[in-house]
Amino acid sequence: MKKSISDLERRILDFIVSESRKKGYKPTYREIAAAVGLKNASGVWHHINNLEKLGYLKRDSNLPRTLTTLGEYSGNRNDVTLIPIVFQTEDSDNEENLKTRGFFPVPKNDIDLSDCYCIVSEDGHLNDINIIEKDYVFFTPKKKPHKGEIGVIKQLSGKLTIEKYLDERRTDYVGTVIGLLRFL
Repeated sequence: MKKSISDLERRILDFIVSESRKKGYKPTYREIAAAVGLKNASGVWHHINNLEKLGYLKRDSNLPRTLTTLGEYSGNRNDVTLIPIVFQTEDSDNEENLKTRGFFPVPKNDIDLSDCYCIVSEDGHLNDINIIEKDYVFFTPKKKPHKGEIGVIKQLSGKLTIEKYLDERRTDYVGTVIGLLRFL
């Protein structure tokens, strides 16, 4: 049984759920603060931490807009996993600068995709690995690919790219590709 939460924390959860349904992505801490009457985002951060400790929320602290409501607050979306579609800014120098441009809803099944991310392929030269431009490529972050698998690599410019992982000494991997979706 989960520990009870304050009225303010309940309003925060309700706002996260309603905005997610309305917009298709999670609100920022500033948007949450404005909606529930807090003066700044740091107050939201405190309540989000508490809600996470109590098991009402899950988040990836390295990526924005990755709050996931759990239990009774997961609403009618129990049958869907929202996978963040991420991209890396050209001027960034680390993984913390991954930005979320939206979410891709995937039906839940026996495979746990809660720690999965998606990028949209922008490279047209990946025909040797059967990935083409505008493919939605799903990857598991932090999992180092094995030789011959397809990995998500962070280039020196900071841009994310997809390539066959051939050199196990490389350290610029972001994750391992686990699947893709192509619209014809």
